[in-house]
Amino acid sequence: MIARNNDKKVVCGRRALAEAVQRVALVTGERNRGVRLEFAAGEITVAAANPDLGEASETLACEYAGGALKIGLNPDYLTHFLQAVETEQVVLELKDENSQCLGQPVHPPGAEPPDERYLCVIMPMRI
Repeated sequence: MIARNNDKKVVCGRRALAEAVQRVALVTGERNRGVRLEFAAGEITVAAANPDLGEASETLACEYAGGALKIGLNPDYLTHFLQAVETEQVVLELKDENSQCLGQPVHPPGAEPPDERYLCVIMPMRI
């Protein structure tokens, strides 16, 4: 069952987010494979920490007007979604740190309406 009450929407560049997730995920290990996404007004920070390898974080501009929110996600699942989408921007719909993250492509104005069948569900992780 897919929840449809995710009231926080984040629109960001697909390529920039994919590259940041891939770089930050390099410090994750087998036991702690998650990355932390921190959302604040107008920005998203992708971060990870590993006691053996250190910490990494990158901040990107995005469209987000909600309150501060942090969520842990598996970088492999997020990367698979970002690589499968062909649009310039994606939207991530969130509710809280314990609820699923819904990802969809954002189509430019004037283009055909988005394909409602394409929806990625990523369950959160504890980090």
